[in-house]
Amino acid sequence: MLCTECGVCTYSNALSRVSARLAAVYATEALSAAAPLPARALAGAALVVLARPQRCLRGAELAALHALVGGGGALLVLSAAGGDRRAGAQRE
Repeated sequence: MLCTECGVCTYSNALSRVSARLAAVYATEALSAAAPLPARALAGAALVVLARPQRCLRGAELAALHALVGGGGALLVLSAAGGDRRAGAQRE
């Protein structure tokens, strides 16, 4: 899929560009998509970006994200066209 900004780069390249822009301004930490979100990574975070999630989040992960947003943090979810079903996210 081509990005809408330039019409040339792919969705993955566009995510890389967003990541680089965020890293230029903020302290960032890349996490494994396969591993559960660690509570230590969410503690004190101002923004959590879930870029094209490939699996559904689990109870503890959802609770940690809920606490983050409830405490004034922000959550940005970037999904491919059609959402998680089209992207092949695994449901539990």
